[in-house]
Amino acid sequence: LHSFPTRRSSDLAGDTGRSLYLFPTAERRRRLLAVDWVRDASVSRIWPNRVEVHIQERVPVAFVQLPPRRRGRPNHVALIDEDGVILQRPKRARYDFPVLTGIRERQPEQARALRVRRAMRLMPSRFRLSFSPSRSILSRSFFV
Repeated sequence: LHSFPTRRSSDLAGDTGRSLYLFPTAERRRRLLAVDWVRDASVSRIWPNRVEVHIQERVPVAFVQLPPRRRGRPNHVALIDEDGVILQRPKRARYDFPVLTGIRERQPEQARALRVRRAMRLMPSRFRLSFSPSRSILSRSFFV
């Protein structure tokens, strides 16, 4: 998962040595779901001394060229998944995706998703991606 090893492990590191009974599973799940690359997450207590974290990662399907955030700045490029969620590009990752234009960050997610799906239908089949978001699940156990 692009965001888990560095950013998410540190979120849970402060819980080491904490009582499993007092471990805030709902709060940790909420924090994980706030990460753009996380589609779904579950955090469970495993008695007597473990916390198990399952994360389903978002799968990008295209680059999206977004207008500048400030006047006088160049357009910026991000990734987008089939649900219209804009994802920040990982620094070292390499992708070979089509570039979509006409999508704005301020558009509702559903409107972006519709545009992405329409664009993907227009792509020749050799450019379409075959993926299963359910295959991109990361599980981690932490001792507390």
